[in-house]
Amino acid sequence: MASFDMNEIEPSLWERLATGLAAFGTFAFFFSAVGYGWYSLLLAMAQ
Repeated sequence: MASFDMNEIEPSLWERLATGLAAFGTFAFFFSAVGYGWYSLLLAMAQ
């Protein structure tokens, strides 16, 4: 079957997708944490 042949390509594709998703999630979490820190700092300085 053709789907059996594509099974050899799919794991690397899913692995690459999962790695990219994890990297994007880590970057988004870090960026939101830094952004929230700067936002709260600006709010504290404004008062």
